[in-house]
Amino acid sequence: MDTNLVIVILVGILGFISMLGIIHAMAKSKEREQTRREVAAYVAEGSMTPEQGERLLASGNEHPWKFLWDNHSDSEQSRAQVDQA
Repeated sequence: MDTNLVIVILVGILGFISMLGIIHAMAKSKEREQTRREVAAYVAEGSMTPEQGERLLASGNEHPWKFLWDNHSDSEQSRAQVDQA
């Protein structure tokens, strides 16, 4: 197989994957903005307090793998408490 053809195919595949990532990021951003608008509407009509809306919006800002850091820091805190006892 010609090396130029292989390079063109790889660049095409990478470009396609990049486009999918961009489209996904745009859709996610649009959904996030729609959620913010809906929460603002609930707060404006009085169905939700501003504090509840703030907590609801903040709950979606966590990193998907946050549990990895939390579990690690919890185990360090547990060890520190055992050492102190």
